[in-house]
Amino acid sequence: MKPSTRAVLALLREQGLDGVTPALALAEVGTMRLAARIAELRAEGHDIVNIGHTTATGKHVALYVLREPAQQREFWTVAS
Repeated sequence: MKPSTRAVLALLREQGLDGVTPALALAEVGTMRLAARIAELRAEGHDIVNIGHTTATGKHVALYVLREPAQQREFWTVAS
């Protein structure tokens, strides 16, 4: 796994259900190719969803959330 891909995975885990936007990935990890890193993680079997997100300025951006078994249980318990 590339170092930048590993760093994106760590950031996804750290952010949890808050997710990661391209701007956050650039600021925290230094990658301008978040979608490519996400594709690599998906190819390795990670369950990552893309949730559309609108910023305060009205821009539509990708918001990626890593779905892990413990988070899935927590999310559905809280949502019910």
